[in-house]
Order: sequence, then C-alpha cells, then structure tokens
Amino acid sequence: GAGVGAVIGGAFGLFAGPAGLAAGAAAGAVIGGAGAALIDSGLDNKRLKQIGDVLQPGNSAIIAVFEEVKIDKKTMKEVNQDLQEVVYNLSTDIGDTLRAGQDVAYVFAVTEEGIVAQRRAAGEEAADIEALVITEEGVVAGAAVATEEGVAYKVGAVTDDEAVVQALDADRLYAYICDFPSNLLKQHPRVVTLPHLGASTREAEDNCAIMVADQISDYLENGNIKNSVNFPMVKLPRASGSHRLAVVNSNVPDMVGKIAHALGQTDHNIVHMVNESRGEVAYTLMDLDAEIPEALEKSICDIDGVLSVRRL
Repeated sequence: GAGVGAVIGGAFGLFAGPAGLAAGAAAGAVIGGAGAALIDSGLDNKRLKQIGDVLQPGNSAIIAVFEEVKIDKKTMKEVNQDLQEVVYNLSTDIGDTLRAGQDVAYVFAVTEEGIVAQRRAAGEEAADIEALVITEEGVVAGAAVATEEGVAYKVGAVTDDEAVVQALDADRLYAYICDFPSNLLKQHPRVVTLPHLGASTREAEDNCAIMVADQISDYLENGNIKNSVNFPMVKLPRASGSHRLAVVNSNVPDMVGKIAHALGQTDHNIVHMVNESRGEVAYTLMDLDAEIPEALEKSICDIDGVLSVRRL
C-alpha cells in the first residue's frame, strides 16, 4: 500500500534521487519502469519519450515489467502524482551516466521477505554498484567501485539495536558504527558512536556561526541572498562606481519591465542586473549609473506588485 510506496521512494532515492516505485531488469541499459509494476496503466507515451530523449545515438533502453499488481485507487493516485519526478530523476541519471561513457541498469524487486534495489553502471575504466535491502529486521545499503586497481566499497545499515548487540556478542558482527546510539549500544566495546550532525562538533558550530553572520551581512550590505528558505539564491558582484537597488516583488509578468520604465523616467541606466524567482516571490538586484533619490525609490514602491525596495 501507500506505506510500502513511501519506503520504496526513500530507498531508491539513494541511487537516482527519489526514483520511487521502479521495476525492471535486463542487460545493457535497463530502466525500472517507475511505477509500472504498481500502476495498472503503466508508463504513458509522454513519460517514455522523456526517458528516450536522454539517450544518445547508438544507445537504447529496455523497460521490463515482470508482474503487475493492482492496488487501491488512493495509493495509485499518490504514486501517479510522484511519477513525474520519478521519471525525471531516472532520466537525468541515465543521461548523465551515458554521457560519462557508462551503461546503466536498475533492478528492483518486492517480495514477501522485503525489498531489494540495485543500480549498476559500467564503463571501460570502472564499474559502480549500489544496492539496498529492506526487511523487517532493518535496512542495509552498500556501494562499490571496481577498477583495475581493485575494489573499494562501503556499507551502512539501520537495524534493530537488540539484533546488533546479539550479533556482536556472537561474533557474527565484528563492529558497528552509528550516529543514533541508544543506551543499549553506546556502552558496548565494539560499537563506535558518532554525532548525528556534523554541526554538533565545536568546530562546526563556530563555522556555522561565522557563515550565518557573513551571509546576513552580505544581504544587508549588498542584497545578496544565500541559503534562504523562501527566497531565491541571488548573488551579484557590485559594478564599480554604481549604486545598488534591491526590489522584492510578486512573481508575475512584466515586473522587471515596469521597474526599468520607472528608472528610465529619471534617466537612470541599469549597469548590471540579476532577477530570480522562487514560487510566488521574485527578487531583483540592479546596479545603476547614478544615485537613487528617495522619490525614485517611492515611485518603484508604488508599482502594483512591488513588495519592498531598498537602496544599498
């Protein structure tokens, strides 16, 4: 149902973004037909074309659905809503991998015992494998890179704490590293516990404080925006000898044109400008060739759709 779909979406996100409900396996370039094993209608032509558009001449893709499972309408609706992003992420990963000179294959299976997902990419110089297994006992993820010099790999797991301790005590597991230590784990001699966030270290907290101060200062002095939760990222180097204006406005057509018209009425020329938007908000930074009088600032503020104006 929907719960399994959420788990699968997070699982396959390790490989190609939130690639979601995928199924399929074959040789060469094999793509899990995202959601096709769970949606009765499969992939429509538009989504298939989106995948096909990333293929280079001489490349091909096979979509194979081994078993169709009919699900309830509510779950099917939720899956279908996410399918556009699913196909986009798969297409992006396929295109990037092919351009890098590698073939790529996705394998995905759901059984009564759990979920298995795998991504393989191979070229002339190296092969990459990423795998994920989800069962009732826990989640294990691993990745390996094979070259002529050898194989490098890493493995991570999310499991039941009691099962980990039992495996350690029985020598089935040599050591365990985690960033969410429970009381059961943290005193065990073969468990290494780490801070959950890098920001928890003293050095990282100092660096974060410096970063925040620098970014706020840059916004107040220059109007540049970085790491905002509701504004677009904007950075505009100052043009020498110019005068800066920052305008926040609704993200609707012709706002830049109206602002430019107001500047033209006072013979102000735009030397340098950037305009970015995020959702319903747009932000414009511009450097002008002359000082900005208060009357010009007010005339821009009076434009319908302008939310705020700052002279910097």
